[in-house]
Amino acid sequence: MDAGADSPAARRHFWPLWAAAVLLPLLAFAAAATWSWRLVDREARAQVDRNAAALREHVLRAFETQDALMVAIQQATAGMAWEEIARSAEVARFLRELDGATPGAGAVGMISPEGIGVQFSVTPFPPAPLSFADRDYVRAQRDPATAGPFVGEAIVARVNGLRVFPYGRPRLGPDGRPDGGTIWATFRADAFGPFFASLLQAPGDVIGVARADGSILLRHPAGPAAPVAPRLPPGSRQAAAIAEAMRAPPGHVARFEEAASPVDGRRRFYATMRVGDLPVAVTYGMDPAGLRAAWLRQVAGLAALALAAAALLLALVHLAQRHARRE
Repeated sequence: MDAGADSPAARRHFWPLWAAAVLLPLLAFAAAATWSWRLVDREARAQVDRNAAALREHVLRAFETQDALMVAIQQATAGMAWEEIARSAEVARFLRELDGATPGAGAVGMISPEGIGVQFSVTPFPPAPLSFADRDYVRAQRDPATAGPFVGEAIVARVNGLRVFPYGRPRLGPDGRPDGGTIWATFRADAFGPFFASLLQAPGDVIGVARADGSILLRHPAGPAAPVAPRLPPGSRQAAAIAEAMRAPPGHVARFEEAASPVDGRRRFYATMRVGDLPVAVTYGMDPAGLRAAWLRQVAGLAALALAAAALLLALVHLAQRHARRE
């Protein structure tokens, strides 16, 4: 055997091979990890858009259901005076049947132009004379010139104590014009929970439903209970996204990059869409931790392949050097 094969000069001939056995798998791993991040990021953002669209359709169907209930109440009481409605056990029975046939509804009812509740679907007949004159969805119907569909802010219902948000429409008088009274229905906050939970991609993701003015109607998972409806800060990126969605054509997705939630302070990516032509928007917030976790799962497999490739190349270089010694 030629001792020159183990000389420093001979060993220097092999150092590029040893370096390549490490660097080539490392460079391939870096390129694959970068490409994987781009794919994961692109798919995650597309999924956020799809989730926002699914939320919009689900919430829109819920509003359309409540619209149908209120139209049925209007037709059932057409031509009746408010005093007659208040005395009618038949109207009370009709409201209970409507409510019972509508999963997820909190209650339906009628409020007189004076702001007094005259019929409820969830209380014994006749109901106690409760005043609702302070509620925003009732005040919105007082002026016949501006009365129309109105989404109230989230409240604790006086008739059953549930956390709900109301949806009111003007009651039409015999002349077909708003008479100052209100027909209303409510959405239970917990009724949306199962569907919202089915859309969440990661534990840190969040879903929100808010009015155009930033008043939060629903949030899943629910934030801390508050005595008044929480509102998005006027200068927040979430409020700006809702304003953009209100101005945009139907189907537009208002997106913005990582921003801190005004409710829990966690940073997320958001996609916001308007619900039909209502002053309501839905938002899906994706926790970047979930995105990084999905990427790291892929990177772990790539790292294993890179290590295996490096080990194989190092073994081949070692065999080549041994063969050179023998030669």
